[in-house]
Amino acid sequence: MLGVVVTALFLVGSGKVADSSYRRDVIRRFLALPASKKVEILARWRLLKWMPKDRRRKLIERLRRWLEKPRWQRKALLLRWRRWRALRRSLLRQLPYKKRVALLRLPPWQRNAELAKIFNHHLLQVYKPLVYLFGEEQKRRFLSLRRERFLFEMRRLLKRRLILACRMA
Repeated sequence: MLGVVVTALFLVGSGKVADSSYRRDVIRRFLALPASKKVEILARWRLLKWMPKDRRRKLIERLRRWLEKPRWQRKALLLRWRRWRALRRSLLRQLPYKKRVALLRLPPWQRNAELAKIFNHHLLQVYKPLVYLFGEEQKRRFLSLRRERFLFEMRRLLKRRLILACRMA
């Protein structure tokens, strides 16, 4: 979160953001922060300032693309990212020590892929018995699906049923 504030402030300060209302909003939020946070942000800004040019350019470009998205989309993406981080943390906690250490040594993209596999395996263990609650035809259809499609269909079905149950209550 602090990294986003720092890079947003850097973009605003360097005049890379054209939207003046957004610029005012970023400055107002920065001024509203407690002094300790301001010091931390300014320290990180110095790091950003002395970062290699190509890395800084990539970071600024990524943030500019991020800021171009509508606010609702940014909020939804942040929420999804936070949920995935919380899920990742809880999954890592449940793993045995050696497996956890091995995963933490992997690069982030590979670690995420491995954790997604573990999570999908957990979901399969939960969803498979639920299939037998459905009728014969639906059960046959679900069991014939590929693994990814099966997980997708089950999530969709359970979500729909939950929404229906909430409306009826």
